[in-house]
Amino acid sequence: MINSEHENINAYGEENLSYITGEDLDNIIDSVKSYEDAEKTPGKLIKLIHFDVNHPENRNLIMDDDGKTCIYHGKGWKIINKETFHDLVVDRAFNIVNNYYTRRRELYKLKNNLLGIQSELVENYKDYSKEIEEKYKIIIDTNIVVTPVLCPNHPKKPCKDDLQYEFTIFDLYGNDNLKNYFKNKIRIGEIKAKLEEEVGKDEKDNLNLELIELNDKIIDFEQKEVTI
Repeated sequence: MINSEHENINAYGEENLSYITGEDLDNIIDSVKSYEDAEKTPGKLIKLIHFDVNHPENRNLIMDDDGKTCIYHGKGWKIINKETFHDLVVDRAFNIVNNYYTRRRELYKLKNNLLGIQSELVENYKDYSKEIEEKYKIIIDTNIVVTPVLCPNHPKKPCKDDLQYEFTIFDLYGNDNLKNYFKNKIRIGEIKAKLEEEVGKDEKDNLNLELIELNDKIIDFEQKEVTI
């Protein structure tokens, strides 16, 4: 029988998780050196969420006097069997850790790929070497930060009510976006030069339409850059 006071206990699934940081998840992930270590990662997060001595409001997962696992659902305690415990608690913790790791890996890959094409950009877009240098200073100085830390719905197809990972400078610049940005600027210069020549009406109209489209892409890119 559980005699624990529960007035200040959060219901399962509604815990206070604000104190859990990226460093906490990094420590859990970086401690994995073997398959056995990987199996322990959900348990480490469960301990951090439900058994942190500084956050008794999250003690909504306990063992009763008979050794049965119980969760607090907001109005009282409910016994759950081993299979339910695994599906409800362990899988949730595993998904959070795994999704954080997946996002962190995505960002590292984007950053490393960007660093790998710096010399190519400088070589191919010499007229923009100063701008390339400025953008690469941002890339180098920006740390990998996964926000939000706890995003259990990723990487499934998100719905509008799901948490979304913060869009980063690596997302904006990565996947050839930075390369295409400078390619578009070069093309804009070519079009402007062409429009100064004697061209037919149809060709002029097509060039102007392309110019508008490219300018829109440049503006959109630069607005996102400023926002980030």
